[in-house]
Amino acid sequence: MRALVGALDAKDADTWQHSSRVSAVSVAMARVLGLDDRMQSELRIAGELHDVGKIGVPVELLRRPGRLTAAEYRAVLLHTVIGERMLRPLMRRHPQVLQAVRSHHERFAGGGFPDGLHGYAIPLAARIVAVADAFDAMTSSRPYRAALGVTAAVRELRASAGTQFDPACVRALLIVLRVQGRVGRPRAVPTRRATRCGEPRPRRGMMSVAARGRRARWLSGPARADPDWRRPRWLASDHRRPSAATPCIAAPARAGPHCRRGAS
Repeated sequence: MRALVGALDAKDADTWQHSSRVSAVSVAMARVLGLDDRMQSELRIAGELHDVGKIGVPVELLRRPGRLTAAEYRAVLLHTVIGERMLRPLMRRHPQVLQAVRSHHERFAGGGFPDGLHGYAIPLAARIVAVADAFDAMTSSRPYRAALGVTAAVRELRASAGTQFDPACVRALLIVLRVQGRVGRPRAVPTRRATRCGEPRPRRGMMSVAARGRRARWLSGPARADPDWRRPRWLASDHRRPSAATPCIAAPARAGPHCRRGAS
C-alpha cells in the first residue's frame, strides 16, 4: 500500500495530499455515524487509496486547465475501475476498501459511474468517501478553477443531498465541520452584558445583586411588621403595599357573560 501511495505522490502530489485529507474526514464521519473501529480502519485506507487508479490516467487530463469533454471526463472516471483492479490482489481481506475505490463516484439517485447503483445499494464506505471527496475537491484549488469557501461547499453538498450524495453522510460531515469550528459559530460560554453600575446583567429568572439587597432590606424592615405584604397590589385600595394602617378591600366580582349590566 505504501508503494502505491508513493507512486501516486510521484505522479501527482496534489492528488496524494487530497487523498490524505479525504482519509481523515472519512474517519471523522465514521465516528459521527457510530461505526466500529474496523470500519474506521477500512475508511482510513479507502480514503488514502480511493484515487490510486489515477496512476493509469494521463497527466494531461488531470492537470488540464480547461474544461474536459464528455469522453475525456469518462476517461478520468475510469480511475475507479483501474484502482479496484490494482488493489484486488492486495485487498482481498478488505472488501470495504475495494467497494469504496470502485463506487465512490456513484450517485445516490442512480446513474453514477461505473455500475449505476442506486440508493442504499451503494456500499456505505463508498457513500462516505464520496461526500468527503467532493467536499475536499470543492475546497481545494484545481487547475481549472479556484477553491470554494467552506460555506459555499456546504451549500453545494446540501443542494445535492438525496440526488448525488447520501443525506445521512452529508449531515455527518456537517457535524464534523461544526465540531472543528469550520462552519457555524463555535460553542462558547455566553457572556452577560454589564449594567450601568458595572454589575453583570442577570440571566432570565435570576435576581441581580442590587435587587437581592433591596429585597433583604425590605424583609428586615417593613415586611416584618406587615404580614400581608405579599398580597397582590390591586387588593390594596390605594395601590400601595398594604400595611397595618391601610385596610384591604376585596376584589370586585366580575360580571359573567350572561349577566346584564346593572342587575342587582
